[in-house]
Amino acid sequence: MKRNRKALTILLVVAMVLGVVPGGLIAIAGDYIKVLVPPTIVYDYVYHTFVDGLTWVSKDGLTGLVDTMGNIVVPLEYSAVEFFSDGLAAVSKDGKWGYVDRSGNVVIPLSFTSAADFSEGLAAVGSSEHDGKCGYIDTAGNVVIPFEYDWAFNFKNGYAQVRNDRDYYYIDKTGRVQPYDFMNQYSSGYMLVRIGSWEDGLYGLLGSESQVLLPVEYDYIDWYDTDGLFIVQKNGLFGVVRLTSG
Repeated sequence: MKRNRKALTILLVVAMVLGVVPGGLIAIAGDYIKVLVPPTIVYDYVYHTFVDGLTWVSKDGLTGLVDTMGNIVVPLEYSAVEFFSDGLAAVSKDGKWGYVDRSGNVVIPLSFTSAADFSEGLAAVGSSEHDGKCGYIDTAGNVVIPFEYDWAFNFKNGYAQVRNDRDYYYIDKTGRVQPYDFMNQYSSGYMLVRIGSWEDGLYGLLGSESQVLLPVEYDYIDWYDTDGLFIVQKNGLFGVVRLTSG
């Protein structure tokens, strides 16, 4: 039965995308399949999964977002739509990007050459007035970090990687350049940092508030388990350290 249900689901999705079946979304509960979108609406494309209760749909080359009941959340009037982050979704029309809220209202005007998802309250955007350079705005559309980067990535644990020419480096939320050549957050919340190259650089470890937990003096550091154990190497010798909170 599960195999038959899976096969039927695939056939329905394909039929809906092609417009054979008048509808675009389905719900599966047990062995029952229900068409959610009213039969008067047929989309050219429906994304294969939902993200936070929403999915992409498109018709006649325009894209929007609908919820699991088929209600239109972001109208189909954009060339591109991203999913929501920090309550806002990036949208694009006529080559310009901006942001809409969950009511589909434009809350940050479409005036940017590029727009990333919000992360930790900030989003990287590009500006044509600054030769396409990237900076960061807050959820109110205020410029927080000036447009001075060739490329900018999302903030993670208070830091973001940026690029100018071929140089990559890290900044904090004030735009201040960090002294590290590499930063990577473990799932436990610790931040691995490195000064120097991959071949001969030294590693350290930061906490959630950027406090130095292990100084940058180790040849190797690796997360061992969720109890705060880390394998470290220094001067050719290995050891294990335990980080405790408080």
